[in-house]
Amino acid sequence: MSELRPNAASILGSAVSVAGAAAWTQPAVGGSDLWWHLAAGREIARTGAVPSVDTFSHTFAGAPWVNHEWLWDRVFWGAYAFDPEAVAWLNFAVLLAMLALVQLAAFRASRSLLSAGAATWLVAAASHWFLDIRPHVVTLLFTALLLATRRWRFAPWLWPPLFAVWANVHAGFVFGLGVIGLQVGIDTLERHARSGRIEWRTGAWLGVLLACVATLANPWSFHIVEYPLALLDGGSPYRAINEWLPPELSLAWRDYAGRFFWGSALAVLGVPLLWRRDRTLLTVTLVAFAMALTSRRFIPLFSVVAAPLWACALGFAQSRAIERIPALGTGRARALALAVSVLGVVWLWSGVRLEPSWLYRWTAGSFYPEAAVSYLRAMGGARRLFNLYSWGGYLTLHAPEVPVFIDGRALTVYDDALYEDYLRIQDARPGLAERLAAHGVDAVLFPPDTPLVERLQQGPRPWVAVYQDRAAILLLPPGAPRSKRGLPKPRDVVGGHPDLRIQAARRAAERSDFDAARSALESVLEEYPLMIPAYGELALLDARRARPGEIAAVIERGRRAAPRYEAMLRELEARAYLEAGELEPARDALRAARPSGPFQTANRLEGDLERIERRLEWRRSGFQGEAPR
Repeated sequence: MSELRPNAASILGSAVSVAGAAAWTQPAVGGSDLWWHLAAGREIARTGAVPSVDTFSHTFAGAPWVNHEWLWDRVFWGAYAFDPEAVAWLNFAVLLAMLALVQLAAFRASRSLLSAGAATWLVAAASHWFLDIRPHVVTLLFTALLLATRRWRFAPWLWPPLFAVWANVHAGFVFGLGVIGLQVGIDTLERHARSGRIEWRTGAWLGVLLACVATLANPWSFHIVEYPLALLDGGSPYRAINEWLPPELSLAWRDYAGRFFWGSALAVLGVPLLWRRDRTLLTVTLVAFAMALTSRRFIPLFSVVAAPLWACALGFAQSRAIERIPALGTGRARALALAVSVLGVVWLWSGVRLEPSWLYRWTAGSFYPEAAVSYLRAMGGARRLFNLYSWGGYLTLHAPEVPVFIDGRALTVYDDALYEDYLRIQDARPGLAERLAAHGVDAVLFPPDTPLVERLQQGPRPWVAVYQDRAAILLLPPGAPRSKRGLPKPRDVVGGHPDLRIQAARRAAERSDFDAARSALESVLEEYPLMIPAYGELALLDARRARPGEIAAVIERGRRAAPRYEAMLRELEARAYLEAGELEPARDALRAARPSGPFQTANRLEGDLERIERRLEWRRSGFQGEAPR
């Protein structure tokens, strides 16, 4: 295990490490930014130039747009144009390369293949929820590359071309400059401490200088750093988006915050082991840790740079265990460890599905209003649409002729004032009509059963719903000329789309035509087994037909089809049990549905749990007094 020379056993062990870690690379995350990245790549391919002004929105049309990720956009659009599934495979390849480099850096620090493999698995587990299909994974790859090659004699000559690419792929290149700057600077200081005089490593310092110059080889020159600097503004409302919030405090290993906590604790244990021989790594890890404390989206970056510390701490524990029990260091013990690791890989991959439609799984495809967008285009679009923030990117790709109100490009295009206006409209706060009028909104595409939709459909001049399915509702303002003209019929536009069929099943259930509702839902799942909401509707049907015993079986079908969406399925299960009046199973399902990732909030579920507990306590008290709500 401690040999540095590659052999068949070490190569096999490394492959097992990376294969096991790769099972964490398919989070159940919407990844809504992917779509506008692809739309930007399409524009670059069409025009042969990088767009410098916004053409996607009506709120900031013509405003400057610093798309620092344009090269990623173009490459991934090429993959998407070839085959949409190629996008998932390409992102997977980037992550595999990153994990392999993490494993290499951890191995070189710890001299233990077993410890390096365990550290690589920990990196993947801690980063899991952040590994959606976006350019930031390239920053993880390039950071791992810097760490794995930093002892190479010719590493400084790798830096200029690397940073020339990095500066056109993701703003994380700024962190990379910090890594090499700290490495060369600390090395210089340590040489001075040993010899009493400054010893300049000319090649290393020249590599840093050329890397800085290379980052200017982008369409915006030195202005490229304005975006990462803008992120330092803690007062920006964009910093209230979940992924930019600080991590929560948790000790639960299943939670992203719990994994960050235990990873931080393990890194502390590795500090004494590297204090004298690698202060550069310790400094870089401390910087990444401070970044992760301010924003949870930096947890993967911290994990990548902390992996060598984790491996050293685990390697120290391994060596002490071998000293106490020499049999653990024998070839037979190493073979057993490898066999157990292989079994672990099999177990980890048992919860992963690649078919059908890996891209749909990786992007939570059922979240997006596919059918509603088709109808919006068929009716002639809208000139000034108000849309859900997370749907903006999807619209830019799938309805390019419809300018959006906002999308995920945040500070690269939109200012704080627009986002604050978006929040006021989304929440239907006082002054709603005035804000919509100020922006000239002529259509609203939003999820049904939201405060905004409810408010717009009330009052003396309600907005008109011209289309609705299970995912979205399309509203036009009162007296809109288009609502007076003949609009296309939804079925003529989207036909048998599952979103519309699920909506039809809901209406059938409201009429107590349960057989028709079940038939419609079963037909949806036969064709689209990843349509998660359909499982919830089937469970509700069982609840309404007084068949609570069948609810769990329906949800289990969903879990088999999409294991990574268990939390969503459990919440749907809880809704069905509540409909059936089964409080204890509903409570248990809600507990299992508590979000463990960084992009959701548990507040709503916690409120539901409290209400269920109150009702259960009321039942246990012998039904005394009025039933709690």
